[in-house]
Amino acid sequence: MNNAELKLYQKHMDILSDKDFQKVNIAVVNYVFSDKEPCIRGCRKHVFEKIRPVLNRWKKEFRTLKKGKEDRQNG
Repeated sequence: MNNAELKLYQKHMDILSDKDFQKVNIAVVNYVFSDKEPCIRGCRKHVFEKIRPVLNRWKKEFRTLKKGKEDRQNG
């Protein structure tokens, strides 16, 4: 996770109302950590799609870290 990614994430999340922010944030956590596609519409979906490339990198990093931890535990 780098500074440019965080700025892009923040830029898009900042336009949301508090309620929409919470819904998108839950969708982000579920997407990155549980690989669940969100079921959202409207501005929430628009923001999610704008930050999806960042989330995909974060998801990949998480999987790499998780695999490394599992390999260390099993090895």
